[in-house]
Amino acid sequence: MNYSGSCNGYDPIGINGWRASGGLGFYGTAGAQVKRIGGTLKDKTWNLASLAAGAWIYGEFPNPYYAAGAISGHANIFKVIDVSFHKEFEVGAQCGNAAVGGAAPVQQGDVAADQQQKLIQYVNPSQSYNFPVETPLAVKFGLIPDEVFDVSEQQANGTILNRTFKMVVTPNLQVKDENDNWSVVGLNSTQNNLGEFLYTVMGSLNEMQQPLMPATNVSTGGSGSGTGTGSMPAFNTMVFQNIANGGSTPSGETSGGLATGGLGLSLAYPVEPPPPSYGDLPPTPAPPVNNLEDDKSYRFVVTATLKEYKNGNWVDALKNNGTPVTQTVQKNFRTGPMEIVQQTFQLSM
Repeated sequence: MNYSGSCNGYDPIGINGWRASGGLGFYGTAGAQVKRIGGTLKDKTWNLASLAAGAWIYGEFPNPYYAAGAISGHANIFKVIDVSFHKEFEVGAQCGNAAVGGAAPVQQGDVAADQQQKLIQYVNPSQSYNFPVETPLAVKFGLIPDEVFDVSEQQANGTILNRTFKMVVTPNLQVKDENDNWSVVGLNSTQNNLGEFLYTVMGSLNEMQQPLMPATNVSTGGSGSGTGTGSMPAFNTMVFQNIANGGSTPSGETSGGLATGGLGLSLAYPVEPPPPSYGDLPPTPAPPVNNLEDDKSYRFVVTATLKEYKNGNWVDALKNNGTPVTQTVQKNFRTGPMEIVQQTFQLSM
């Protein structure tokens, strides 16, 4: 781009006023974890190692040159090694000369506001009455709760800023008693294959699926046997028997377990091999079962808030206008039919 004026002893700056500028940023993560699914215990995940790193650089050149950038990252291995690093640098002289004929302004990014629509996708129950007492409350989030992620943001001065976020969620279930007072109910949380978080009343009993019975070996008796304990003979080859001199095999005589029928040709087809055995696999865990009270009114409130890591602390992430990135969804429902409200009127004469 063509600039006017002088800077840091160069007049004109660049090559006859022409200079180049630009920035570049990147971010990457890697991790390893082990997850246990099913059984009599809850699903559990162990994070073995995680690594996250990012960097950005911005430069202007030539005559004079300027470069600024930073590199940062975090590593956690077996909860033994937990280190973070951040290094910034700046060299040269930055010039603020106006472009000849004006230049298109650089738009300030707002990556915090971009996450607003990714917090809560939906909350079930969707019905207001006759909600089944054994059905879990389901919530689908657009982001993974408590998972740290970085986003690069374009600044108005042309530089790139790397911002670190995570989403925290707060589910709250309340039940109304006979005196119209609301009390908080403790919740358990699990996650299904659809990525939904399923919430059930704390202390509810989930039906345990019966263990799979071992497969019974069905035996077939040999030739001429009934329901014996022998096994069917396996034919591993195809046998062709030519009857010499045009002769024939007597009716009823068998070759390889199959009668020739006087055709002068005996065929024995290979039996399909048995399916592979994978050992004793654990049974598929039963879905979580809720334990709501019959004919009760509930309200389920889910709040998701975006947090940003700044100066060693997690604080509320703010948009460019200074407002926090948060979302709250409330669902009111009843495990019985609609309540009939009786009203009395008094007429005065």
